[in-house]
Amino acid sequence: MLKKKVGIALCFMAVASLLIPAMALADEWYVCTVSYVGKNAVGELVFRLTEVGGRFTSQLCKIADATQANHYMAILVTAQVMTSNVGVCTQAVIPVGGGGTATVTCIYLQQ
Repeated sequence: MLKKKVGIALCFMAVASLLIPAMALADEWYVCTVSYVGKNAVGELVFRLTEVGGRFTSQLCKIADATQANHYMAILVTAQVMTSNVGVCTQAVIPVGGGGTATVTCIYLQQ
């Protein structure tokens, strides 16, 4: 009876491990200043961020969902003009010193 319960529990855990997203794909949050907002040669929204704590400077970023480009551009330009910070969520950790192009999944204007 105990072996049957343990077997059922292990089956549930195996199924649950397939349904729960991997921690490697977890989003990372940063508070940043905005130094550039524009579009690249193919019309995608791109911007440069500097992390307030100094982890990276002038990091080139793009957004994950192109349908949100106008919404995010409004937030980024507002932050740039008002010299406010933005909270950004990226798909992966941005390494110390930056590098490459970071993909941003959400942006919030900080107060």
